[in-house]
Amino acid sequence: MKIEIRKIYRNSVDIRDYIVKKCIERNELLEITHGVDRMILTPLELEKDFINVSNIFESKIGGRNYRLVSYAWDPIQSEL
Repeated sequence: MKIEIRKIYRNSVDIRDYIVKKCIERNELLEITHGVDRMILTPLELEKDFINVSNIFESKIGGRNYRLVSYAWDPIQSEL
């Protein structure tokens, strides 16, 4: 699964919990992009390497409630 994030805060990225759960259930990689930088997390890393899980947020546009799961931002070094 691929997602694009807008913010990196204190060298970490926040991913909604239902995206994390979906990737783990499907045994799928999560590719996170921010501008030209990208980072890939395996299902095992999604399960074990999180930094923090937030309180529940209420969706502003009628979607489902969610938590934010934080991961250290460690982009792949591009080879020039």
